[in-house]
Amino acid sequence: MPLVAFTNTKKHTVYVGNKSIKAGETREVEEALSPNFQPAPTEAVDEIDPLETILSGNVEAVLAFATKSSDDDLHALQDMEEESEAPRKGVLEGLLKIALSRADLGAAE
Repeated sequence: MPLVAFTNTKKHTVYVGNKSIKAGETREVEEALSPNFQPAPTEAVDEIDPLETILSGNVEAVLAFATKSSDDDLHALQDMEEESEAPRKGVLEGLLKIALSRADLGAAE
């Protein structure tokens, strides 16, 4: 941990970590223990949507995942593919076939 200079401007002894600093004295203390320490802001990490990762694969991989996925994931895949810069016809047709087959199975029951 880097050390920083800390000056006690109070009228009484101040304790910083395991060091006592008398009034008016300056001592080196660990940066994280200094009362003036402010941690650097952390950058927000973009969370990668697992469905986006699936859609980045080839048509067969997307459709293989879609056959095992929930209805919500299937609809999300359809929406994401339709809104993409270059929607793939094979993926859209395959997702539609899976959705229709699920609808037929639901109606038959």
